[in-house]
Amino acid sequence: MSLFNIFYRKTDSIHSINYYIEIARQGDTKVRNKLIKDYEPFILKSVSKAAKKSIDIKNSDEYSIGLLAFNEAIDNFNINKGLNFFSYCNMLIRSRIIDYYRKKQKENTIYPFTYFQSEDDSKFEERYLSSNTECEYENIESKDEIELFKQRLKEFNITLDTLVKCTPKHKDSIKLCVNIAKILSDDPFLFRKLMKNKAIPLKELLKLVNVHEKTIERNRKFIIAICLIIKSDLTVIKSYIENIVGRDSLNEL
Repeated sequence: MSLFNIFYRKTDSIHSINYYIEIARQGDTKVRNKLIKDYEPFILKSVSKAAKKSIDIKNSDEYSIGLLAFNEAIDNFNINKGLNFFSYCNMLIRSRIIDYYRKKQKENTIYPFTYFQSEDDSKFEERYLSSNTECEYENIESKDEIELFKQRLKEFNITLDTLVKCTPKHKDSIKLCVNIAKILSDDPFLFRKLMKNKAIPLKELLKLVNVHEKTIERNRKFIIAICLIIKSDLTVIKSYIENIVGRDSLNEL
């Protein structure tokens, strides 16, 4: 029995899907196309949810973007991290659809942590990590990643809820803070001080950035959060920031 024939026996095993992802990324176009065919309902549903409307497969820019995102997920998913491929893929599709609408509508105010917004962390998890019993491969299993992010934020006395509230409301302000965070995280000395003292080394940082001290103080929590994301392997969360400032400017993330 050939590998392709084996693949026709669709399985929900994470180990099995990871195996076929690896085969597809090695250049087996039959396996890649079979993955796309088998999980077309998943792609369509993810696109429809992100677009908040029913999607026509034959005449839809959104569905084409979803297919590209699915292929991108196959190529870039880190199998060794132990995360769920469909969680990653769902988030990537969502990210690319949002990016498409952002460019299309030329929105000037975007909230990078809007998807994290909730009255408390438990509601946040319920909103974004809840299982869909009708489609088990769509079960959002990025919980480990989010939990890790929450733990790192906690070291700085920051919660997801406070992060939402302190996130800049304008795109230019967000980009400015991200640039500051990149400078801070790229400097080994400053980043070590940040992690050791659990506070931004303000005096040293001001020598490297052309902004007022109050700007950094006002956006302290957001800048710290971006630093933690930049220096992490939080693939899903990075995609939200990527939507705001663009993929090209975050190549080093």
